[in-house]
Amino acid sequence: MLNKTICVAGRTQIAVDVLSLLVKRYSDTCEIWACPSTRDTGVNGWQPSFRFHAHRIGVKVVNLEDCWEISNLIFLSVEYDRILKVEKFKDAVLINVHFSELPKYKGMYTAIWPILHGDIRAGVSLHIIERGIDTGPIIDQISFEIPRNATSRDLYLEFQRNGLKLVSDNLDHIVSIKFGSYPQKSVGSTYFSKDSIDFTKLEVPTNASAWQAACFTQAFSFREFQLPTFKGLPIYQAEVTEDKAINHPGYVVEESPYHFLVETIDFRLKLKKDLFDQLMEAARNGDIAAIQSIEMAGFDIALRTTREGWNVLIVAAYHNKLELVKWLIEQRGWGVNQRNYKGTTLLMYSFSAAIRDGDTAVFDYLVSFPEIDLDARDDLNLRIVDYVKKHGSNCPTSIMCFFAIN
Repeated sequence: MLNKTICVAGRTQIAVDVLSLLVKRYSDTCEIWACPSTRDTGVNGWQPSFRFHAHRIGVKVVNLEDCWEISNLIFLSVEYDRILKVEKFKDAVLINVHFSELPKYKGMYTAIWPILHGDIRAGVSLHIIERGIDTGPIIDQISFEIPRNATSRDLYLEFQRNGLKLVSDNLDHIVSIKFGSYPQKSVGSTYFSKDSIDFTKLEVPTNASAWQAACFTQAFSFREFQLPTFKGLPIYQAEVTEDKAINHPGYVVEESPYHFLVETIDFRLKLKKDLFDQLMEAARNGDIAAIQSIEMAGFDIALRTTREGWNVLIVAAYHNKLELVKWLIEQRGWGVNQRNYKGTTLLMYSFSAAIRDGDTAVFDYLVSFPEIDLDARDDLNLRIVDYVKKHGSNCPTSIMCFFAIN
């Protein structure tokens, strides 16, 4: 009989990974539950859905209230979005993974503050949950260098990777409840609430040092949520030059299709324009030269749309731009088994294009690759052949023949 329950409460990739780790190590000895955050709709996005993953691997999904009366409970909070009232729990060890090196940066927006303040290091903390916000005794921490020119998005992904390692390193001690802890120091403690940032005011502050303005730009560069702006245009990156400013702060020394060069109080600052809309337009048009120009400007052409997870290869396939598809696969080494966030494959997109346009060129090209995965299933558990059967007589004859469907 299983005499201990472990509940992972949270969202995003780290919660998915922690749950998978628990199932792998302890499913034979402990009952494992998943408590998704209230914002988790069960649909995969740029971060995977914890709720979807739990259902897929057969883990019991519960609400927070289900945990209150459980005996011998270990409750592990990993990016969970509700404040826990410890007095509600009957018999539980409550532990949280916090994305900062406590006591620094308690509360919200922990990927923003280190970048905004120009910190060179950050950390993740494993701590006991008590009545205060992120105030409980620390079990363990990992400290790491912040990558050079990192954005808040970059730091957030580093938090996830190091947070998983922190849990993995301490998991046996947590499950056996044989871990030590030590109180947080009061010196150096900082806290920021949900209202500590006004996200409607993200204009790059040029009436500051170039370094300060660059830190601001990088701190708010998180495409899935927001980008800073300059003169109403989105900016994704800033670079401090060695050229001294000679005009008033905010003066535009130079503007190109790709960047602004502006004055601050001390040095000139290069603000790189966000080129994502231009990138997607080039993909829709099959414009290889435009994509090359965007890449030459230093912009990452592998970026995906926020909601669906489309990249330039998926967009090109969906719009039947065969030459661009060939260029990305043959010249740039992109794989033929690309997927969007919901598991829709590149081949499925090319099939949709063939149905719409009656043009099977991209579909025929993709299925010529030996490594093409015809059995790949999307989040609806459907394969490409299932979609072909679903469309029946509307399918081009060559595709029906390929799958030997009468």
